[in-house]
This record gives sequence, structure tokens and C-alpha cells, in this order.
Amino acid sequence: MKEFPRFSACLFLAIAPALTCAAGQVSNEPIAYTDVTQLQSTGPHVFFVVFNVTVSGAPPPCATQTMRFVADLNTPGGQGMMAAILAAQMAGRNVSIMGRGSCDIWSDTESMAYVNVY
Repeated sequence: MKEFPRFSACLFLAIAPALTCAAGQVSNEPIAYTDVTQLQSTGPHVFFVVFNVTVSGAPPPCATQTMRFVADLNTPGGQGMMAAILAAQMAGRNVSIMGRGSCDIWSDTESMAYVNVY
């Protein structure tokens, strides 16, 4: 079996919020499933990544959905994170995700700050 080199896709959407407030994280875990949906009928498209474990660290109080993160697909950073996560999922690789410490994309889900693929 061919060994893949460790791939790191650190895509920063907004590092300042992640450093200045509490943020959740998932470390080196397999992806349970992913989903793309649209906010209302004319809103932006968003990408969810869901895990079988609860987000650790210090997620913000607004993040009541404790097993997922969200990214805005109308931004280059969101599109890049989705590409990295889908590539990891297709390859059966684990990922780590750090949250931004806010629910500014989806009201009950923490927004992603960056992704690492293992």
C-alpha cells in the first residue's frame, strides 16, 4: 500500500478571532460525513463537516451542535477547506479542525478557522 505524505492545509479565514476568544477543536479524527446546504433560498452555500466525537477545547456558547463545524463556500478559504476535507474523506485520512470561536456563518455551529489533513 502506498504511503501518502502528511498533508497540511492550514487555511486561515480569520486568525484574530481564533486567538482572542475560546475556540473548539477536533484533533486527528475520521470524518463521519459532510453536507452542503444553502442559507434560506437566496443565501450563501455552506459546508458542514461532522464527526462522531464531541468538539473539544472551548467552543463558544453559541455552538450547540457539538459534533460539527461549518465553512462559507462563497469565500476562497471556505472552498479550500471543503476541498481539503473532501480529499481527506476520499482518501480515508483523519483531520484536525480548529474553530474560530464564533458562530457567524450558522447560528448553532462553530465556524472553521483551519484544517490539517493527516
